[in-house]
Amino acid sequence: MRTRYMLVLAAMLLAPMLQPLAGTLVSASSTGTWVEGEPLEVQVSAVPVDERANITVKLLFRDAGYSASWSNPLVQGDTIIIDVAVLRWTGPSAQVITGDTRSFTLKLEPGKYNVILKVNGEERASETLLVPVVDTGTRESGEASTLLVIVLAILASAAVLFLALRR
Repeated sequence: MRTRYMLVLAAMLLAPMLQPLAGTLVSASSTGTWVEGEPLEVQVSAVPVDERANITVKLLFRDAGYSASWSNPLVQGDTIIIDVAVLRWTGPSAQVITGDTRSFTLKLEPGKYNVILKVNGEERASETLLVPVVDTGTRESGEASTLLVIVLAILASAAVLFLALRR
């Protein structure tokens, strides 16, 4: 109970001294605006998995005052375009390196694709992606063919044996 009383008393004594400081913090944060920004670093990786592609994009920013708005990947022929609108806050922000990572999974036809990352409409990185032809059903039909050959061989052997015994 005594600790609570001491905390309330300290808050009452410090409140008048902190009030002017709170006003400068509010006015300082309202002086900034959002402008077009550039990431410190960009990375694109594209990995084929069967008839799908896993594309990962990483953006690295020099401080916490950045915002990224991502578009969905746009497939145009053999080109995949990912566009990111990046904005930077001109007011105060935390001085810590920050990142933004997005992953996309696309179903694609077999072939060679060029993955392009655009930041604010300008190409910043690209990656080549090769989606292989997926051989579906080959193993199953191969096993069925082998089984068919074995059955036919047994039937042929039985027919030859039957004809030989009949003579």
